[in-house]
Amino acid sequence: MADILLVGAGPMAVQHYKAVRALGLTAVVCGRGETSANAFESETGVRPGTGSLQSQLEALKAVPARALVAVNVAQLGDATRAVLAAGCQRVLLEKPGGATLEDVEALASDDGDDRVRLAYNRRFLPSVLTAADCIASDGGLTSMMFEFNENRSLVAGLTQHAPAVKANWFFANSTHVVDTAFFLAGYPSQIPDHEMAAFANGDAAALPPSQAYGGVGRIGGVVYAFHADWSSAGRWGMELCTPRRRLVLKPVETLSEMPAGSFRLSELALSHGEPSGLKPGLFNMLAAFQSDPDQPAFLSLKAQADRLRCFRKFVGG
Repeated sequence: MADILLVGAGPMAVQHYKAVRALGLTAVVCGRGETSANAFESETGVRPGTGSLQSQLEALKAVPARALVAVNVAQLGDATRAVLAAGCQRVLLEKPGGATLEDVEALASDDGDDRVRLAYNRRFLPSVLTAADCIASDGGLTSMMFEFNENRSLVAGLTQHAPAVKANWFFANSTHVVDTAFFLAGYPSQIPDHEMAAFANGDAAALPPSQAYGGVGRIGGVVYAFHADWSSAGRWGMELCTPRRRLVLKPVETLSEMPAGSFRLSELALSHGEPSGLKPGLFNMLAAFQSDPDQPAFLSLKAQADRLRCFRKFVGG
């Protein structure tokens, strides 16, 4: 029997499969259409199953105890319910877990025995894990700021996502970097109620929205600020301040520091390295999932729903 059931045959599923193989594990792959199956086989040398997921699961002689669901955002819920019904004991689900908060809440309700964990691979980037080590050694954060800019012209041209997903692009995509920021701030799961103010301006009806966002908040002793301008240019990024230094992750896969009392910004060597040629964060994430899927770095669906209720306030939700 294979170690992992991989559901999906798109570009992200290809990256997951490469990380699975780099860990020395085996996977049975359930795709859907012939086009994506052909592309997956061309990339990996493995032919996924095609057709309905239900029929593929029923045809398996034995269902692996662990599953990895990496399908289109709009299909995450149905695919997850199918593998849960098939008997998988632990499921690693691609973020954010559904196309809307309501989808995530419904799936959380269906996961009554808490078998699903969210696959936020950026939590496992060598840059993020090294930053977490620095923050811990420095005694925690004093403040942070993060940006969730998006290339809206690129997003508008994506054909694999429905208009409803593009209309909710902050939820479907931008929350990845927002989650990482609060993970580094010491809130891997529950984010407590706190003081926060958010502002938005622009065309909210565009697909995706053409808006600028900004806001501030405070949780305990940590002050934070955020910004994004989807009508202009920019990328994701984070700056995290400790009593000893400012840590800069921009792009998020890199890490630099500016010591207190200096204007010099220098790149930091990264620990928690991964094999080359893989999508950053996947190898570390899958290794951690295999070791202990209940460790704090993995969100349950209930915790994810609570978290997303907080995050949607950043864009006026």
